[in-house]
Amino acid sequence: MTFWKEVLSGCIGSVFAGLFFVLWYAFLQWYLGVTDVVIGYNWSWQGTNFHPNFDIRNRSKSRAYLIANIAYNTQGQRAPLWIDNKSLWGIELKTGKH
Repeated sequence: MTFWKEVLSGCIGSVFAGLFFVLWYAFLQWYLGVTDVVIGYNWSWQGTNFHPNFDIRNRSKSRAYLIANIAYNTQGQRAPLWIDNKSLWGIELKTGKH
């Protein structure tokens, strides 16, 4: 292979690699944009008492939601843990709030 053929093949390969990563990033952003609600939590301790802290985010760009019941389940069974639904009931998750 001559020098110029190697340069041309290197340029074309770099362009295709760049297009691949740009298209993959665009797809990932689109997917995150249509993903609805993400809920995460961790546990807080106050002495011997513990309670969950919720992180609720609406990543949808087109839908708003109202929070309703929250239940804590472990391995498909209802756990003996009471969660205060009234403090979250009716809070609106607006679109695109991160």
